[in-house]
Amino acid sequence: MSPTGTNALDFGQVVINDRIVRSLSLTNPGCINFDFVWDLADHPRLSVKPDRGNVPKGERRMMEITYAPATAEKLGGHLATCQVINGPKYQLVCSGSGYKPKLHLSFLNHDFGPCHIWQQGMTPSATTLSLQNNDTQPVSFDILFDITDNWKVLSSPCVLAPGHSQEVPITFKPTAAQKYNAVMPVRVNGLYNVNVNLSGEGVPLRVELAKAEQMQRGVAFGAVPHGSSSNRNLALANRGQASAFVSFEPSHELFERLGIEVMPAAGLMLKPREVAEVTLWFRPKQRMHPFKEPLRALVAGVPQQLTVMSGACTGVSLALASDSIPFGSVVLGSRTSKRLQLSNNGDVGSKFVWDTKPLAPNFSISPAEGFLAPGQDVKLEVSFHPTAVNPDIRVERLCCRMITSDAPAAAEGSSKVAADSATAPGLHDLLLTVTGACAASEAVGEPLVFRCNVRTSTSKSIQLQNPSSTNWQLRPVITNDFWSGPEFVQIPAGGIADYQLVYKPMTMTAAGGPPHEGSVFFPVPDGSGLLYRLQGQVRCR
Repeated sequence: MSPTGTNALDFGQVVINDRIVRSLSLTNPGCINFDFVWDLADHPRLSVKPDRGNVPKGERRMMEITYAPATAEKLGGHLATCQVINGPKYQLVCSGSGYKPKLHLSFLNHDFGPCHIWQQGMTPSATTLSLQNNDTQPVSFDILFDITDNWKVLSSPCVLAPGHSQEVPITFKPTAAQKYNAVMPVRVNGLYNVNVNLSGEGVPLRVELAKAEQMQRGVAFGAVPHGSSSNRNLALANRGQASAFVSFEPSHELFERLGIEVMPAAGLMLKPREVAEVTLWFRPKQRMHPFKEPLRALVAGVPQQLTVMSGACTGVSLALASDSIPFGSVVLGSRTSKRLQLSNNGDVGSKFVWDTKPLAPNFSISPAEGFLAPGQDVKLEVSFHPTAVNPDIRVERLCCRMITSDAPAAAEGSSKVAADSATAPGLHDLLLTVTGACAASEAVGEPLVFRCNVRTSTSKSIQLQNPSSTNWQLRPVITNDFWSGPEFVQIPAGGIADYQLVYKPMTMTAAGGPPHEGSVFFPVPDGSGLLYRLQGQVRCR
């Protein structure tokens, strides 16, 4: 330094709360000691060590001048002097600036506002603090904030290159109905803090049905006829101070099972003090017994039962005891019958009509139509009476149409099956398959021979035995008009009965020629039969 004029000392740019030191030396080339003293004009950011002292002859004394800015400032031409006692005065013009790194924070204050008191399942209120380095030099930062029950900051010390940014998530979970405040210090370059102020308020979750009767009595759809629908409107009220999203996801499986649709299907956001309507549509896909099920929803992520739903679906439910009847083998000319139960297990009376066209000529069913009240059943008699020898006689998928009492009447016709419009909505036809076989009958023993004069009569008895446990009423079939007998014969269970045949020829048989021939066939209820051959010879008077 020169004792004449001024000497310049430039500290350059110094980050605030940092310090920069410049070293100076005083040399004593003389032959006596001297003292010195510094005058910094009371500048708060400048300091010198030592600020006074003694330099022995022939020695050098080192000194440090420090600049430590606390704010962004400029040190422009500040005059500092070093006075040697009884000697020269050295003037030092100090310059520099306090520099704050250009680290941009997206906010310094954030208010979460009213937030629901935390419950399991809730999504905590969250925001993101973005820090961006707009400087030309790297900047480091560290969040000096401890995680608590209410506040959570996810961050670790980070160095941002110029132009880079970092996001810091912040979550707020109030645990009580009160206001919350917190200060989150951001330490920049390890030198100074930037404080971010956080605030919020805990409020109770209060979402419920607006109408008290719906809460107490529930939502009743009533008894809905099959194929119809019923809807009910629910008024949801948010009586709290924070918005709440309502989703019916916990009830989706129940809705699917019961045939219930909710609108809006995606849920709805309820603002504070807002009342909004939700519509429930009951569209049952099948008959359903009365039900009573809870209506559950997720309210701000918390499972909650809003009310109870009840209803039922009434409808026709006709059912056959079996969907197939195998008759087995039946002798030609005989017939057998089996009983089939048709039941109405539903809640609505229904008419039934069989399509009898496909049954002819080998099968028949009785009654072919009728009406069944709820809980009523009828015994159908299905008969097999083959008309020709055939090892496989069948009718598959014989249709029985169900017609509700309020459906249009069936059109007149041989089958008496109504048009599709008469069928109860959503009902399916009942289907029945009947099968059987027909075998030729074989005569029992030798022919019965009758002899008499022309235009006279003679009779013989055939003994018939009933080995079964039920009474028989047989209706014999006689071929050839020369023979006759009673139309029916009664045979008790396990008993015997005689059937008398009368032969009354009206023409002569030629001498040595063939006799009159005929037969009598007794069809047995089990499908078998008894065939007797008949021969008649006519004598001259």
